Amino acid sequence: MDAPYFKNKVPIPVFGTHRAKVEWALQTARAMQEHSVSSNEFVYTFGIPRISGIIHQLRELGWVIENLAPKGKTAKYKLIRTPSEWDALSDNRIKIGKI
Repeated sequence: MDAPYFKNKVPIPVFGTHRAKVEWALQTARAMQEHSVSSNEFVYTFGIPRISGIIHQLRELGWVIENLAPKGKTAKYKLIRTPSEWDALSDNRIKIGKI
């Protein structure tokens, strides 16, 4: 059986958690021309019905994720930056253990 494809281009690897799927999907979409992933794609392609909770967790961990959809429409999430991509010189967040 063939592996399912993301946006009909990239085979979807097997992941142990929904969060790992979401991280992979956001990073993969960013590298593609469309750049965003809709909540419907998370539900029907990845089987993740509660995507907003995972997006909230990622934002709490420092991921910068925008919702491109107008209010009341199906969410379209676009990854701007992961925590590892923060530039230490321009980062205004308080560092634990440093003042």
